[in-house]
Amino acid sequence: MMTQGGWKSVTKALHAAGIVVASGLGCVSTQAQEYPARPIHIISATAPGGGGDTLVRYFARKMEPLAKQPVVVENKVGVGGLIGVRAAIAAKPDGYTLLIHASSSIIGNAYVVRDSGYDPARDLTPISPLARAVFVLLVGSKSPVKSVADLTALLKEKKGAGTYASPNNATAVSTELYMQAAGVDAVRVNYKAVTTAIVDVVAGEVDFAFADLSLAVSQAKGGRVRLLAVSSRQRAAADPSIPTMIEAGFPGFEYSVFFGAWAPAKTPEPVIDKLAGWFQQVLATDETKGALVNLGFEHLSGSSDLLAQMVRDDAQRWSELTRSGRIKQQ
Repeated sequence: MMTQGGWKSVTKALHAAGIVVASGLGCVSTQAQEYPARPIHIISATAPGGGGDTLVRYFARKMEPLAKQPVVVENKVGVGGLIGVRAAIAAKPDGYTLLIHASSSIIGNAYVVRDSGYDPARDLTPISPLARAVFVLLVGSKSPVKSVADLTALLKEKKGAGTYASPNNATAVSTELYMQAAGVDAVRVNYKAVTTAIVDVVAGEVDFAFADLSLAVSQAKGGRVRLLAVSSRQRAAADPSIPTMIEAGFPGFEYSVFFGAWAPAKTPEPVIDKLAGWFQQVLATDETKGALVNLGFEHLSGSSDLLAQMVRDDAQRWSELTRSGRIKQQ
């Protein structure tokens, strides 16, 4: 039987522990209230000039007045976005390093690259979905190809010797879906950045490519490429003159990727909640909705839970693609 002195000792110990716990909770609360106390850095895993990088810079600019701190974009480019994703995962989980990037790279690399060394669901904390991107099938403006049907005929004529430019997983998947539907084959030529891939398409070094809508449209306006079809089910609001792959004779063809904001795993929940609130404020404005269309994206908003579910769903698709051999591991 415990003596009265023993009970007093236990009570005293519990009381002390309670003070420690309360102090810890107070510390977390104080950190959240003070955040951010210095500049926030957002990693862009794509090269400057592409649609993905333009999207990152737009949100960085709009976040600054809400954060009341500079929001700095850092380009960490290479290996189809893998370098930037790894840098974000390795960053200190304090809310001062974020990642805005495409699902096709974050999730795709985890399955396509044998030594990627990360699990997107485990190593990144979702903050908010931001936008959806569609792609455009294009050729150089000097190419004799005028339509998707022309391209299909050319590739059949080359009997597997045709080439396509692919700087990332998204373009590889969209191309694979097209080639399967058309019954053709071509050799993949890898690039570190979409901008350099387009240069070779323009020069006729490769036969065709899929590229993000904003870059494709800007290149077409400059007379450098010819746009054949978009990968979305409906025509893109940014340029309704481009037919869809469905209209080009491929029933049911649809492919897009989503962009979101992430933080390193174990970033404090109050910080994630504050960041999510800021992103939702930016997304709710008519200015942002219009800007996304002009950049070639579709507006996409929702909670961190929604982004987590989107990651799980996309991971399932990538797992199936690699298991089937439709997308080969590197």
